Amino acid sequence: MKNVLFFGGSSLLATILANYWKGSFKIFKTIHKQLIEADGINIIQVKEISETTLKKKLLKHKIDLLINCVGLTNVEECEKNPFQANYLNAEVPLILAKTCLQLKIKFIHISTDHLFDGTKELSSELDIPVPLNQYAKTKLKGDQNVLNYNPNSLIIRTNFFGHGPNHKPSFSDFIIDALYHKKKIELFQDVFFTPVHVYETGRIIIELLKNREKGIFNIASDERISKYEFGLMIAEIMKFSPAIIKKGLIEERKDLVKRPRDMSLSNNKIKKKLNIVVKPIKDQIQILKSNN
Repeated sequence: MKNVLFFGGSSLLATILANYWKGSFKIFKTIHKQLIEADGINIIQVKEISETTLKKKLLKHKIDLLINCVGLTNVEECEKNPFQANYLNAEVPLILAKTCLQLKIKFIHISTDHLFDGTKELSSELDIPVPLNQYAKTKLKGDQNVLNYNPNSLIIRTNFFGHGPNHKPSFSDFIIDALYHKKKIELFQDVFFTPVHVYETGRIIIELLKNREKGIFNIASDERISKYEFGLMIAEIMKFSPAIIKKGLIEERKDLVKRPRDMSLSNNKIKKKLNIVVKPIKDQIQILKSNN
């Protein structure tokens, strides 16, 4: 594997992971409208997404691996624009999966931890999704489309953090900015997840590729924590006062689209399949400190 294409090059994952990997692979990114910095990275302009157009570009640049980072991830926006959500989260993955299958290019689809109803802790790859909103429904449809048409694909269910680009700050960026500027923020103590740094995500993806894995894999940390606890961890490790972080309850936020309270994922499958250890969340947050 030499040439790696991040489809959706301005996304959070593509921005961080492309820079992390560019010393090991020849990296390509697609852009549509958002201009992106591309030091040492090759840019491919994509004005339309069709199998014909894609085939030409993939063949021209001799792509070996395509990672789909395209998606409408704003939960409220997905409710307002269900057709756009379906196109980006379900139809585009299908087009990419089909094209990669025809050209024998390895395909990785980045999914989400948002697919379940939040009544169970540490959902596994075998648990049946129960989507609560348009975002979850369209992302699940995307997963299903990919597996149905290209069963050799890898589907990564995850919730990652890291230093994102200015136009796409991450959840950890939001917290660090508030801590730095001493702006009060409210973080939910009743919403749980298993966050993982993009670097750790990238390391595990490489191991999955080396092992020639396919199908659905959760990439998650060992620890199930609340959004509030995550904020406190960042404050502690980055030596900020946690006083500006206030406890909140999602059950009191009637203005938000319904979403799962527990999005935690089990990482047992990757640990057993790959015989690896996932770094503790605090060790992963140290990466934020070193890159800050």
